Amino acid sequence: MATTASVFAPAVPLAPQQQGMTAGRIRLLTYAFYAASALLFNYVYFAYSSLMWGYMGLAGNLQPARLAVSTVVFTLFVVALPRDSGPRAFFLHCFVLLYLMPALFMFGYNDFSLASFLTIVGAGVILFATSMVRVAPPIRRALSLRAYAFGTVAVTALLILALVFIGGFRTFNLDFAQVYAFRDEAAENLPPVFGYIVPIFTKTIIPFGIAAALHYRYRNFALVLIAASIVLFGITSHKIMLFAPILTAVTYLALTRLNPLVVLLAGTTALLVGVAAAVSLSPNLSVTSLWGWIESLFVWRSLILPAFLDYQHLTFFADNARFYWSNSQVTLGLVSSPYGGVPIAQVIGLAMFSDATMVANAGFIGNGYAQAGVVGVVFYAVGIGLILSLLETTSKVFDPPFVIAANLTLVLTMLVSADLFSMFLTHGLLIGLALMVTLKPEQGQH
Repeated sequence: MATTASVFAPAVPLAPQQQGMTAGRIRLLTYAFYAASALLFNYVYFAYSSLMWGYMGLAGNLQPARLAVSTVVFTLFVVALPRDSGPRAFFLHCFVLLYLMPALFMFGYNDFSLASFLTIVGAGVILFATSMVRVAPPIRRALSLRAYAFGTVAVTALLILALVFIGGFRTFNLDFAQVYAFRDEAAENLPPVFGYIVPIFTKTIIPFGIAAALHYRYRNFALVLIAASIVLFGITSHKIMLFAPILTAVTYLALTRLNPLVVLLAGTTALLVGVAAAVSLSPNLSVTSLWGWIESLFVWRSLILPAFLDYQHLTFFADNARFYWSNSQVTLGLVSSPYGGVPIAQVIGLAMFSDATMVANAGFIGNGYAQAGVVGVVFYAVGIGLILSLLETTSKVFDPPFVIAANLTLVLTMLVSADLFSMFLTHGLLIGLALMVTLKPEQGQH
């Protein structure tokens, strides 16, 4: 079949359970939540985060002119967002709320260059535009979705048994405070191949299995897969292996009951309200307290850090040699690395933070720029936009909640913490896309 055409993808209507709220009311709620989130983020950033994490290079120097520009650009993006409830709309809202909002407003408090700011804005514009192009992939629906739900439980059990057999339980740990102490030792105990297999299970195989199990109301299967993920977290000490399956289950259950955009915006705003209230009551909030931990996990690590690291990549590689995929298999070893094979993330860790052991992972903007400057950013933005369009197309076969929940971890990783080419192989994106065009729901299940 033809792969692409310059036709705009049609909007997905609201599901019956979501039609209690009128489109106009949802639109007003959306704007209100975005305004509240922006105000709360700026308050938390200025009053607490910039001080708490200032040792990392984060600044809190309010620059009104820059902040005004950021506010105008943010408003334009919010107004341009899709108003339907399909996967493309949901993931673009994730991009604007969870990445673009902090990236734009941080420009008003830091001395990041105007070129870096415009690169991020331009990437957002390209992502919006290319996601509107309708992608019609070659589809061969041969794998039963119900059978996949059963099969995921079986293959995940085999994976855990294999890890137990090779001694993976020698470093078993469920203590969050000890994950970094156990992680390196756990990696040394496992054969290198498991460094590829386990992330693919965590971000693709298991999330798809949980979404499929919940789709058919096999809640026990979903619980078994979540429990298996907890075991994998204990073996590897990687937090994503604990959070990704839980996020998948919570997202699916929420989206089948409420409007997806309201769930995303209300949840984010509620967390920011809680952190802002805690900061106002205790300006010296300890990171070991409950709300200090939530600020560290949600505001710092999930909102601020991805954008901050992208800015660091844009700053460094504006004046230094770029990679041109020299560390990737796509160049077949024909391009030599200007940094002796050291990965991009570790180059930034050493150059910007004076720490050779730091792995400063960036998203598609930082990685794209590190690879080939503005050309790399454009290339990655176009690629991700077309992937979002493909997911929109598949929602005509599967309910949008299934498509969103199954792919949420992959899309968020692709946006904020991994190179696009790495996503296809080491993070399971290629398998995820293959599943979306080969899985077959039983008749009458849409």
